[in-house]
Amino acid sequence: MTEHPRCINCLACVEACPRGLLPNIMFHAILHDADEAEAAAIGLLRCGLCRTCESGCPAGLPLADVFAATRAGFGNKGRTS
Repeated sequence: MTEHPRCINCLACVEACPRGLLPNIMFHAILHDADEAEAAAIGLLRCGLCRTCESGCPAGLPLADVFAATRAGFGNKGRTS
């Protein structure tokens, strides 16, 4: 996983999310290698990748990029090139 600025847990992303998800929790779970079942349980697969959570993030976290890359990785598990 690429290094990212540190989340300061200000909850701006949570307040901004139009789907009522917890982007801060999803971000931390990904950084701690959540598996697909864990990610689904915390809402990662329900995220619309609209980037609204990023708009107010004072740390400038690329949340939607991290979420999209993680979801893409789940889709590629077990596949060989």
